[in-house]
Amino acid sequence: MLRCVTERNRSPYSPTVSGYALAILVALSVFALGLLPVEALFNGTWEFHWSAVLAIMVIGAIPAALIGVPGAAIVHFTTRGVAAQRWHVLAATVAGVVAGALVYQDLPIALLLGLGTGLGRLAVSHERFLGDGHHV
Repeated sequence: MLRCVTERNRSPYSPTVSGYALAILVALSVFALGLLPVEALFNGTWEFHWSAVLAIMVIGAIPAALIGVPGAAIVHFTTRGVAAQRWHVLAATVAGVVAGALVYQDLPIALLLGLGTGLGRLAVSHERFLGDGHHV
């Protein structure tokens, strides 16, 4: 039976729902910025296009949510008892690479998505990444 996660019964090592939403937003931002060189090469110019980043962010929001929410849930449930946040970040990175490989079937894009998800999880980590598992 699924229970609603509240501040009282959630794992002390995991972010809140809004924290996971922020992590997905950071992952999407990193992914969009990482695609800029690809977009520049496609258009034959190295000009920086903020409109491309905005388009990727808007168009990518729904797929990011559809992939990111289940991915965040998997990472949450597999790492909820682990105090050291580096393992949470590693799990999110691996989940991002796997999701990217399944969805895009392109290793560089999958690695970029993994980088984004890892940085997204790191952004909502409540300790220093290289810490010993204790809260800072």
